[in-house]
Amino acid sequence: MIICCGDALIDMIERKLNDGSLAYVPVPGGSILNTAVALGRLGGDAGIIAGISSDFFGNLLQKHLTESGVSIESVQISNHPTTLAFVHLKEGEARYSFFDNQSAGRLIDGSNFNGLNPKCSALHFGGISLASEPCGSAYQDLMTQHHRRKVISIDPNIRQSFIGDEERYRLRINSMVEQADIIKVSVEDLEWISGNHNEGRTVDSWLAGAAKLVVVTKGKGGATGFTKSHILEQPAKKVSIVDTVGAGDCFNAGLLIGLSELGLLTKSSLSRISKNELASVLGFASVVAAYVLSQRGAMGPWRNQLADKD
Repeated sequence: MIICCGDALIDMIERKLNDGSLAYVPVPGGSILNTAVALGRLGGDAGIIAGISSDFFGNLLQKHLTESGVSIESVQISNHPTTLAFVHLKEGEARYSFFDNQSAGRLIDGSNFNGLNPKCSALHFGGISLASEPCGSAYQDLMTQHHRRKVISIDPNIRQSFIGDEERYRLRINSMVEQADIIKVSVEDLEWISGNHNEGRTVDSWLAGAAKLVVVTKGKGGATGFTKSHILEQPAKKVSIVDTVGAGDCFNAGLLIGLSELGLLTKSSLSRISKNELASVLGFASVVAAYVLSQRGAMGPWRNQLADKD
């Protein structure tokens, strides 16, 4: 089982009405929820650890997760409100404004995390839940508790406008990345994490530590996979882009499913991944991301929707 840990929220996606006025449509979202949903729809054994509200938006999130085959046994339900992320699209690129004060996701109680499902082999972290308190500390502690025994994946998915205490956030991201076996970053996130340092040197430092696989995504430029032995360029799949919402999150799902199906989602197997295996998982992740780019919103595909695209 792959358990995704972090944000589950409502994306308010803008739509133009027939009279030209603007409206916002509520759609289940959040980088961690998107990854979990895509994992479930692709046939993976998926679960989620998140704080979800008992309000009607929270009910929508729970329904979306369960209908996508995601276990919600570790979800904490509270009467705090659901986080809302208003999404503005400019030439298909998403920009976000978050309303997260005193939300169910932010106020998750790390002391009440239940023991992990015995079937859990990997934990995936990331998203805005790492940028605020008390949830940021809760998820960091969860990773620290399990990183020696479970495969750890992280995609920081940095939203700079959401960061309150940049120094504290940088310390958290650097600490969590140092414990991760799989690191996926966009080229923009890598530049932010590296600061004034060389991005290539940053990747090298991760691979000299715990990381077995680093993937840098570059939008239309595709993705590059790095291991201690291999560097592989994966071109982006050609697709008519509707918007970019959730594409990186679903790329993560494709990557994790690809590794799992090849029997590589263990620390020892990841250390020995071959160039052909790396090509296979990056190729599949790119197919998944391309599907999402062709849809409106973070609509992770069901496996049969990819049958003619692999």
